Amino acid sequence: MKFFRIIGILLTLFVISMVTESCGGKCPESKSIECTIAGFHLALMSDEVLNNFMTIAPSVGDLDLSLVCRKDFGLWIVFYAHPIVAKRHPFSSLFIQSAYALDCVGDICSVKDSIISIQVFSDKDFGETSAGSDIAEFFRLLKWDEHSLSSKLISFEDYLGFPKPDFGESRNFSIRCFLTNIAIEPGEYEFTFVVGLSDERTLTQSIKTVFFDK
Repeated sequence: MKFFRIIGILLTLFVISMVTESCGGKCPESKSIECTIAGFHLALMSDEVLNNFMTIAPSVGDLDLSLVCRKDFGLWIVFYAHPIVAKRHPFSSLFIQSAYALDCVGDICSVKDSIISIQVFSDKDFGETSAGSDIAEFFRLLKWDEHSLSSKLISFEDYLGFPKPDFGESRNFSIRCFLTNIAIEPGEYEFTFVVGLSDERTLTQSIKTVFFDK
């Protein structure tokens, strides 16, 4: 009996060793992290990506981006969050303590603040709108509608009415932004996006793009 007990202990230690090795030697504990929106950056879609949106989106639902939006402008707005407080929740079971947790659980990012306003300004006259005026009304976001199981275009104002986005483990999320079919003079434009947060902070980011004759 003593022999079999020793064998059982050795097998248990072997299993624990294999589990910790599979997690890089240290399985992270599950953490609920309180985050804050720290900033965002802007990135223009490549012609290839923009063309894919214009041609593939209509097959997803009744939406035809090419009829509503310009074909020469697409933008990723990527928000990112930073952790403020991390509350650890060690894994435990009847047989195995947290130091030898069997599941390597990722962090859960809970964002405490929200986006309450998005404004866009141009350094030049934009159509009939004077330079320095808010032109957010001319932008549309592509959003997946879970009810109709299709994509739809919404304004920044409509977007602010949705629940706070889930940042997930990557601690970032992106918005796909397009420009409506407004007639503007060809040339280089600089757009400045001003985002207001619920904690009274303001985030600002600018990007330049060139429009040619349609």
